[in-house]
Parts: sequence; structure tokens; C-alpha cells
Amino acid sequence: VPVLLLHGAWTGPWLWRRTASYLSHRGWNCWAVSWRTAATTWPEARARVERAAAELGRPVVIGHDLGALLALELAGVSA
Repeated sequence: VPVLLLHGAWTGPWLWRRTASYLSHRGWNCWAVSWRTAATTWPEARARVERAAAELGRPVVIGHDLGALLALELAGVSA
């Protein structure tokens, strides 16, 4: 199962480097997506994350800060 890692508002995918390394050494296939640089509005950010999740199939999604809100929306949870 792939893992999709979503960074926060003031960070980037580099935030997940150590976590992705840790999880990868335990058999998880990790992907850290840069949504902030590719989007200027919330709907664009959400669309970017939705596309990434669709490409990975049904990933486990982990978010930090604003990335956690994107993860909740991706799961269909109202925050």
C-alpha cells in the first residue's frame, strides 16, 4: 500500500524526508507531494492532492498542519 505524505502550509515535501526514509525501510512505498507550489487556491490544492491519490490507487494519507485538512477532505470528513 502506498503512503501519501502531505506537508503543511509553510513547509514542503522535504518535511517528510526522515519519516519517508523510516517508513520505506519498513516496506512502505512513500510519496511526498508538493501541493503548495502547484496551487494558488484551496480547490486547486485539493485537486492536486486528489490527482496524486488517484494515481497511487488507494493510499494511506498522512498530513501535517494544512496537509492534515487536505487529508481529511480527501477522506470525505468534514472538518
